[in-house]
Amino acid sequence: MRGRLRWHGHLNAEGNNMSESNCKQHKPEVEKYNGSPEELVKDLGDLRYDALSKFLKELSQKIKADGEKDAHRERTKLAHALKNSSEKLMESASYINEAWEISKPYMNDN
Repeated sequence: MRGRLRWHGHLNAEGNNMSESNCKQHKPEVEKYNGSPEELVKDLGDLRYDALSKFLKELSQKIKADGEKDAHRERTKLAHALKNSSEKLMESASYINEAWEISKPYMNDN
């Protein structure tokens, strides 16, 4: 495959190759959660819809901020992907909030 580059890693802020194993910022799992990924999904899915909407909004804002940092580092493809992800998460939060508004009258606050 002459003339084609294959990419097998990530670049850090200085442009040096960074393997997944030495990426300190992005962890392969949630450190402060003792359950499995499947349990985390279930626990998040079992949140009341207003709480789930808030979580999705905050996650959207975090992803957006990460994308803005990458845009400043001229990582345009990554920044674009994170921006799109952030927008979809915010859209999901809006739909979940709509579900909350529908279900709220039927909820007991015991």
